Amino acid sequence: MLWKPIGEIICWQECTTPAVRDELRAALPGYDHETFADRNLGPGMNTMSWRRDTLRLVSAEFRKGSEPKEGVSPTRYVNWLVLEHLGTGQQLAAVNCHFVSKAFWDPPEPDAEWRKEQWHNNMRVLREVITELRADDLPVMVGGDFNRAVWDLIGPDLVEPRYREGRPTVDRVAVTTDIEVVSSRLGLRSGSNHQPVIAELVLPVV
Repeated sequence: MLWKPIGEIICWQECTTPAVRDELRAALPGYDHETFADRNLGPGMNTMSWRRDTLRLVSAEFRKGSEPKEGVSPTRYVNWLVLEHLGTGQQLAAVNCHFVSKAFWDPPEPDAEWRKEQWHNNMRVLREVITELRADDLPVMVGGDFNRAVWDLIGPDLVEPRYREGRPTVDRVAVTTDIEVVSSRLGLRSGSNHQPVIAELVLPVV
């Protein structure tokens, strides 16, 4: 079967086992992958992939976003890469996150107050990371599962492409205002109960 690229940058969630990560590498031979697996920090980490014929990795970092609670949620992290476009030399930051679930369910779930506290803490950490990346003059793209279906969660300094009418899915892409959004849409489900959010973006000229 002919391999075809499916995006320049991909933010994954729940690539929790070595076997899953090995399958990812085998399925996407034209990509490099940052799994953060060597830190052994568990399922709250977020794998990221990028096309090696288009981008090169400058740095990869992470920061704890929320605390764990046994039987409820693992420790969750904000992960980010600084990537450089091979053609233009333009650098950008790609951020990936997966917030705690069920914090805003109605009626409330057990542990709802704890979940809500951790959700807000994860958002605080995400905003801190974005602020620091912007201080380095980097365009920023954020992808991930926010487990809350409300538009414009991150703040007015980021733009969320409208890929559907009405409420969004819990998954989203958001970009800083120096990145042009050409188009956005939902992809097909494939082995997941989530639809991928796909956005075509143009970086600012160096």
